[in-house]
Amino acid sequence: MANIGCSTLTDGVYSDSCKLLRGGFRDLYVANFAQLDTTTLTAGEISAITMETDPLTTDPYNWFSFRIKKNTGGLDNQGVIGTNNRSITQTIDFTLEGFSTALKDRFDELMVADLVFIAVRHDGSAHMVGRLSGAQLTTGNLGTGVAIDDLVGAPLQFTADGELETMKTITAGTSISVIDEDGVTVNTVTL
Repeated sequence: MANIGCSTLTDGVYSDSCKLLRGGFRDLYVANFAQLDTTTLTAGEISAITMETDPLTTDPYNWFSFRIKKNTGGLDNQGVIGTNNRSITQTIDFTLEGFSTALKDRFDELMVADLVFIAVRHDGSAHMVGRLSGAQLTTGNLGTGVAIDDLVGAPLQFTADGELETMKTITAGTSISVIDEDGVTVNTVTL
């Protein structure tokens, strides 16, 4: 029997059905939701991302790069159907490794901020979480285990409740300005 996922019947619907699909993501960028100015949609995908301008420097705000623990990143779009409305709960999960003062400071900031994320999957496709309302930390734990193989770091989950859309894909070739982990160097990243 033929694989219906690879048939002409589903051609265009399941474009990745004949490829090896791999979960998770390889790169993660985060910005303060209030610093996101506009996202331009073209054919249902984000084709341009504009950040607000910092009033002190007159430069646009930047995205920050997060180095995540391998095989810990995941994305989810859960449909929420109520009596009077429908929405999407977008969720992003990942783990940051370490227990440094800098990571503890970043953890404190993540606990109180409304954020927007760009997750780049292993196939190179990029997706935005929290585009319309921002995402908030829903679960997080920064610590160390007791055994030598236990995690030293922070498994985190952020949720964007009440979004009116699934997380949007970002058109290949879209660029963002990203501050490196050193906190100083700014690079242009093409998604």
